[in-house]
Amino acid sequence: MERAAERAAPVAALPPDHPTTTIFLDETGVVHHASDRYFGIGCLTVRDEGRLLRELRRLRERAAYPRELHWADFDKARLRDRPDVVALAKAAIDLVFDSEGVEFCCHVADRRNGDLTARFARHDHPGHRAYEWLAAEVLHDAIGEHEIATVLADHLSTPPGVRFERDVAATVNARRGRLAIATVSRFDSRSTDGLQLVDLLLGAAALDLRRGRTGGRTQKQAILEHLLDRCGCASFRPRGRELAGKFKVVVLARPRPTRRNRRGG
Repeated sequence: MERAAERAAPVAALPPDHPTTTIFLDETGVVHHASDRYFGIGCLTVRDEGRLLRELRRLRERAAYPRELHWADFDKARLRDRPDVVALAKAAIDLVFDSEGVEFCCHVADRRNGDLTARFARHDHPGHRAYEWLAAEVLHDAIGEHEIATVLADHLSTPPGVRFERDVAATVNARRGRLAIATVSRFDSRSTDGLQLVDLLLGAAALDLRRGRTGGRTQKQAILEHLLDRCGCASFRPRGRELAGKFKVVVLARPRPTRRNRRGG
């Protein structure tokens, strides 16, 4: 009887206007690849997902470009003679800066500051565990104080023992001490313009960390310079930058040695 009464006990309902958000999550680089200096995860927080995606769709239709807007495709033969697609990418960046309730945040690991996977060396899948850890870090940074988020992440093949969706949500919720992430789902980036926009923003930010402004005339440099101009900064190098909560680049610092490590333990 007592257990039945507990199950029947009313649960306090959230108000209809409780803050919610959709977060698109994507990565750049390869977390466990020694030749790749930078690995980063970016989050695009959107508080009116429908409006943003409708505007992105209009930009696509105006440019007559139905294919995936993929950072890696710029400067390749297929887009080399398509300045209109570069204009589309710039317009998509403008949409982020000109829209209310849209923010971008990324955390980038620099291998010169240490191997991100080293702390998970005893884990069965250290690369995937490092990915989950960094995803939880940037999501914790991106979610508002009282918001409940739905996370749409880029699809990544994982071993059977990896439970990215469950573990990332559980980590952030435990850290917040509340329900901060309702669900995490993974999608092919071709299925939603939101993930493609994250890929574009993150790819440009990572290019700046790798090379900075080179004065070159490549498509990627043109997009990067447009992004930096909208941020009002010369570069994100060397430690990142935050633009009043609208655009944030965090470069992870070198871990401080512990007392035990200083003694050579």
